[in-house]
Amino acid sequence: MVGYSSGQRGQTVNLLANAYEGSNPSPTTTFLRKSDESGVPDTVLTQKTPDSGEEIVSKWPVKVKHRQRTLAKIYRPCQGRSSYRLTWTAAGRRQMKSFAHYTGPDGAKQYAKTLVKELAKGSQASALSPGQASDALAGLELLQAFYQATTKRVSLRQVCAEHCEAARKLHGRPLSEAVDGFMANIVTVERKDLAEAVAEFNAARDKKAATLDRAGRSQLSPVYVRNTARWLKEFADTFTGMAVSDITRDHLELYLGHFDDLMPKSRNDRRNALKMFFKWAVSRDWLGVSHRLFQGDAMKPEDNTPGETQCYTAAELRTLLENADDEMRAVIALQGLAGLRLQEVLRLTWENVFKIPGHIEVSIGTSKTRSRRLVEICPALQQWLMPYRGRTGKVWTRTPSTQGAINALARYRESLDIPSKKNGLRHGFVSAHFALHQNENATAAQAGHSPTVVHSCYKGLLTRKQAQAWFAVRPAKSAKNIITLPQKGAAK
Repeated sequence: MVGYSSGQRGQTVNLLANAYEGSNPSPTTTFLRKSDESGVPDTVLTQKTPDSGEEIVSKWPVKVKHRQRTLAKIYRPCQGRSSYRLTWTAAGRRQMKSFAHYTGPDGAKQYAKTLVKELAKGSQASALSPGQASDALAGLELLQAFYQATTKRVSLRQVCAEHCEAARKLHGRPLSEAVDGFMANIVTVERKDLAEAVAEFNAARDKKAATLDRAGRSQLSPVYVRNTARWLKEFADTFTGMAVSDITRDHLELYLGHFDDLMPKSRNDRRNALKMFFKWAVSRDWLGVSHRLFQGDAMKPEDNTPGETQCYTAAELRTLLENADDEMRAVIALQGLAGLRLQEVLRLTWENVFKIPGHIEVSIGTSKTRSRRLVEICPALQQWLMPYRGRTGKVWTRTPSTQGAINALARYRESLDIPSKKNGLRHGFVSAHFALHQNENATAAQAGHSPTVVHSCYKGLLTRKQAQAWFAVRPAKSAKNIITLPQKGAAK
């Protein structure tokens, strides 16, 4: 027998047949024989010598039939074999089982009668070894328990196929580990439409841009918020109908590939906007924490080494100052002779300029870096600022936006046929200050830079003589809007 009773076998044979139909038995099954002439002994539960008094058979082997169809054969004991051998075909292979008796309840004849009925029904259960049959029964019991708990039916074949496929992909790692990772990163992710998510992200940033901090300054730059909102909307419009969790590295590569004609800085700005959005999406459980979107080549920052630093000459600075109107002259002087950034000048008030004698206060709300600093007023700048003493309010009132001021300055510069030099006024101040003092720490304190940036970007741009000429740009005595103050000790 195969390790379980004939009654139990009859109850489970159909289930086992369905579970293993079409499958090959394990190559380690030791009771299979491809030829009855093999000298290797059978795997037998008993190898006893047949008793005398067995039924007399006129012709061997005995063909065991079911409805006139021969499905098994019984061979008598022969030289080298002391048992009766029952052979049949199941699962595409010849099977063999040995018996001590030909007749009787445990004999080959009785077993063969039951076997051929199962084979006629298409059962392949007879191909199982005792261990395989035990495993199959246990597996079927587990599947039945699973069905009772979930009302989902799964075949034993399906379970085995899925497990083997998963095991091949995991390369030896336990399946439970993969399931734990899936539960932590995928199952908890909510599907969220990409366009809706981008709209919510932009709305949250708009709210911050409209909220002032303690220094009275927006928590986020409104200009930068508008730019990122535009870039992300472009991204969402590129992949309409998709969820955030559907985005792959291929999608990012396709999107960024549309901007090959832009400068590296512009592409990096878009990469940074996408990174901010995806990190925000992770915090909302719209994207798994291990999404790996940033590991693709498309999201790697490009080299954005700035080009050559350009600055105006002392002669160009004088031309710009002497021909400007009242408000434009103040903006040019504060950039060129104090080194303030244009955005800092546009936030500056006259109270900041004159509150601390000999210094301009760049407050937290004014500074780009949100850190307060005092900028020393050089003698040349002091003379240019004389006409503005007593004024209050904003230094620049002509246009409300930074871009408006940039455009106004560009039109004025073009009217004088002076070539464009990006940030040329501030760069001129920083370069001249460093050339004159040879101290990157002192220059960095004035400009609101780091010493490293000063040393790497401004060193050697101007000679000491050129620097002296820069800071010697003072108002001519006859220049309009310049008030000459009485000298100390002069007669009133």
